[in-house]
Amino acid sequence: MCVWIFPPFKQYKSDFFYFFLVLAISSPITVAVGFLFKISPQILSVTFTLLVISTLMSYCKHRYFFIILSIFWIIISLSFSFHKNILTITFIGAHIFIVIILINSLMKYIQETKAVNLFLILLITYELINILKYIAGILSYERGAISFYIATFIQIFFGIIFLFISFKTKDFPILAKD
Repeated sequence: MCVWIFPPFKQYKSDFFYFFLVLAISSPITVAVGFLFKISPQILSVTFTLLVISTLMSYCKHRYFFIILSIFWIIISLSFSFHKNILTITFIGAHIFIVIILINSLMKYIQETKAVNLFLILLITYELINILKYIAGILSYERGAISFYIATFIQIFFGIIFLFISFKTKDFPILAKD
């Protein structure tokens, strides 16, 4: 939680500032609201994941759709009782959507600049680890717990990496023979 507070400062004035800002505030808010109001952290995690998706949208209509969807999600989730696995699968689905958006951004970037962006590769890897650790938790409780903690530890290193790397940090040109 402490590591992810700092990347928004490095990403300030970039297209990914709000992405990292939502990531930074999601854990402290989830812990505080969960403690104070006894709301499941998984409900709040899905809500924040939908907000993260809204930060990646380039069109305002899409952005507002995901903001409204996150509001509806929290209202519906608080009104009904969902099984823990349903919440986890919803969380995984939202993160798969984030990976698709990021891969699309990477493909557009490669097409425009003829270079691979290190930041986007690391961000996609971070999101894939996020997905895999929750899939491991669904598949096996014992082994999944170990995988979850190992993946979380690796993601802490990604948080540290994002303190030093931003979207404009490094490109690797693609050399093509004519």
